[in-house]
Amino acid sequence: MLGVIALLTDFGLDDQYVFQVKSVIRSITDEEIVDITHTVPPFDVRTGAFVLWQAAKYLPAGSTAVAVVDPGVGGGRRCVAIRTKRSLFVGPDNGLMWEAANSHVILEARSIESERLVARRGGTFDGRDVFAPAAAHLVEGYPFEEVGPPARGLVELSLPKPEFSTGGIRATVLHVDRFGNAILNLDGGEFAAWAGGRISFEVKASGSSLRLSLHGSYESIQGTGLVVGSSGLVEVSSPLRGAAGIGGEVLISA
Repeated sequence: MLGVIALLTDFGLDDQYVFQVKSVIRSITDEEIVDITHTVPPFDVRTGAFVLWQAAKYLPAGSTAVAVVDPGVGGGRRCVAIRTKRSLFVGPDNGLMWEAANSHVILEARSIESERLVARRGGTFDGRDVFAPAAAHLVEGYPFEEVGPPARGLVELSLPKPEFSTGGIRATVLHVDRFGNAILNLDGGEFAAWAGGRISFEVKASGSSLRLSLHGSYESIQGTGLVVGSSGLVEVSSPLRGAAGIGGEVLISA
């Protein structure tokens, strides 16, 4: 047995879509199915890419991730399977899987073209008709080299990197979680090295300027503060009420 089949979509939980995807998978394999999330904002590929990248850190070795945030469904974008050193990724070639798959070290990618793997093509629901059966058949041992031709030139959606200078850091909000924490593209270790022991910073974001302190936990924050969250990334956080209005570019200086 391989690891698990992990699902990430923007399908939500109000309709039948997630059930149908899982039913197709279950009709082919008994592999365990787990949910990463189905509440990525509709068509928001970058948010999906961030969440998948974070989740991929905890995918058991040998797992298969099916990721579907697909504004180009039924269009010209490719359906692809990506084999890495640790796992498989199956979904649209629109950048959604790039950071996550790259973090597992990509070995090869193939366009899903074998008719033995899919239920139908060119419809409005490739999550059910292409990605779900392809992933399930791969879990059951379908040869990866028979999936289809090599998929060269995968779409790369690289998450932005922070810019460091002696005067400050130019960071970007990658994601605001359901608790309102604004997660920056700023590694906690790199931030600590830049800060050099300082714990108080000027933070400019969304037209406002705040003097914020770095804290070791959410509980110790009074009002709004900075904290290194569970992702290992710096967050702007206002416990119990969220860092309302924080988005886009964030400038941090001493």
